[in-house]
Amino acid sequence: DSIEKYVALGILKEKQQIPSIREMASSIGINPNTVKKSYDILEHKGIIRTISTKGTFISDNTKNLAQDKINKEIMKNPYH
Repeated sequence: DSIEKYVALGILKEKQQIPSIREMASSIGINPNTVKKSYDILEHKGIIRTISTKGTFISDNTKNLAQDKINKEIMKNPYH
């Protein structure tokens, strides 16, 4: 969810590289398998893409996808 929100807010930009699975797991103190599952979900949603030997990147045109998600959350909880 955080990566999607950061994209929607413009903190993460399209085509920007994000940390590897191991780097992300180490930085937030969780198991790399958990990060892998999260990255797989984000890739399936089209938010990120992994390029073999290059890394993982924010996909093109993801800001609209992420912004739609934020808007839906706001509509579900307009007072939070």
